[in-house]
Amino acid sequence: MISTLLLALPLLLSPGPSYLVSFTFAARYGLGNILVFLLGIITVYAIVSVVIGVLMVEMVFQLSSSIDIIQIIGGAYIIYLAIGLLRRKQYNNSSSTKPGFLNGVIIQILNSKYPAVVVIIFTNSPELPMLMTAAIITSLSICGLLAYSYAGSIIHNMLFTEKSLRIIDIIFSMLLCLVGVWMMLSILVKYYVV
Repeated sequence: MISTLLLALPLLLSPGPSYLVSFTFAARYGLGNILVFLLGIITVYAIVSVVIGVLMVEMVFQLSSSIDIIQIIGGAYIIYLAIGLLRRKQYNNSSSTKPGFLNGVIIQILNSKYPAVVVIIFTNSPELPMLMTAAIITSLSICGLLAYSYAGSIIHNMLFTEKSLRIIDIIFSMLLCLVGVWMMLSILVKYYVV
């Protein structure tokens, strides 16, 4: 179990699309206003961990091209979120649309990093029962998600002014664009660079 934790910690706590989006939304709306969004992500964490635990390696071999397609769609969706941040005009408007449960589910379904990391952890932890490994993966993912969201919430509480929110939107939309472009380009490089 210790070897599983040592492998899982850096893989699951490194910044990924859902962590970056959660950080951004928490900085924008505050942690309390994105809890339903986080629940959507957490739901997919648990489902993916268990499903991959059951299907494991066969899924990767049978659906390897599907994972590439999901990564391209995920990259495009993250760029779409980034453009939405840049186009925002009203900042302190309490009626602005906050991310919901479905938004969380969509962002995590399109996060191609997560299934790959889960497969790596499962294939390197055959000695543990499947449900225990899935529980470890899900728990660490939730801890990372909450940590990134809490950090965004701190920024929200410290910098909640018109000017600072615009700067945050620009910075995080650029970061989101970079992540989205990286996700899509990594597929192109995989197939077109020898």
